[in-house]
Amino acid sequence: MIFWFLTFVVLTASCVLYSGPFSKVYRAHFGDLFGIMFVYFGWRLVIPAPSRNLALCLSACMAYGVEVLQWFEPEFSNQIARFLLGSVFDWKDVAMYTLGLGVAYWMDTSQKGSRNESP
Repeated sequence: MIFWFLTFVVLTASCVLYSGPFSKVYRAHFGDLFGIMFVYFGWRLVIPAPSRNLALCLSACMAYGVEVLQWFEPEFSNQIARFLLGSVFDWKDVAMYTLGLGVAYWMDTSQKGSRNESP
């Protein structure tokens, strides 16, 4: 679990720091994908087992909650809040969050030697 968490920390950070060709697309889409996977595995580390479904629900609530908040176009005076929460609702973000959660959940349930938990 720690391996996946750290992997997605690095991948999410790479999305933020990357400034090469196609950086806007890379940051926008892969940042959402890796970011939600980071959140899922973060919840899995924090919440005692069995916690797959709870981690999935909490991660989904966080991701979709942020997008719903963006629907109302909030004005953030704090640049860090604006960066972390975003400011524009986009269905592509919702799709990337859904894909990321699906992949993270699949990775978690299909890894060899995983704890014997109910999904």
